[in-house]
Amino acid sequence: MAVGSLLVISGYRVRLGAILLLLFLVPTTLLFHNAMADPPERIALLKNLSIIGGLLLVAERPST
Repeated sequence: MAVGSLLVISGYRVRLGAILLLLFLVPTTLLFHNAMADPPERIALLKNLSIIGGLLLVAERPST
């Protein structure tokens, strides 16, 4: 998680950093935020889904 964050923040190998963060965030979201009846868990799930969407946009951005 730290390496992926540093890569995205620094602008060096951004796609790799986004993919590393996605590899951490997707399984974590599925494992820990699956209780949809509990409102705080639902908020955490939706927050993680929005972060995943942003990381997918970063990963698919054309390199310059």
